[in-house]
Amino acid sequence: MDNLIKKMQRNGVLIDTNILILLIIGLTDERSIAKHKKLSAYSIEDFRLLVAILDSCKHIIASPHILAETSNLASRGLYGDMERRVFYALKQVFSEQKFIEIHTNAVNVSNNEGYLKYGLSDVGLLETLKGEYVLLTDDFVLSGYAEKFKYDVLNFNHLRNGIFDAMK
Repeated sequence: MDNLIKKMQRNGVLIDTNILILLIIGLTDERSIAKHKKLSAYSIEDFRLLVAILDSCKHIIASPHILAETSNLASRGLYGDMERRVFYALKQVFSEQKFIEIHTNAVNVSNNEGYLKYGLSDVGLLETLKGEYVLLTDDFVLSGYAEKFKYDVLNFNHLRNGIFDAMK
């Protein structure tokens, strides 16, 4: 796992939707993490760990599919000022110099054998990796599939258990 963490820091981290939602809601208002429907398993400490992880990475990578999912799911049930703040936080993230948006052609994604089971967004993440980046997800099913096919993946739940701190 330490090799994956070093690769993530050196090359970049590709972030999955729930991880990006945690970042966006935490940047908007840390106290909102516990109240957000998609983040019931997370705490302010998890958000702070995520920020430390991302700060240590050369690049933060996302696909248009993940950005769209994040925009929709992070703002769901929010209105007025809070909704605007969520959209602004997302804009801050993708405006950072270290942020890279990578588009993967949907036809290529749909040719991956996992497409019919995991769908466009998840398989699109794997197609985006191209051996260069490390995927950071909290999805055990996706991370299991990725590991089976030798994709570089870290499950955030493992990092929450102190492994990242030991690697610093």
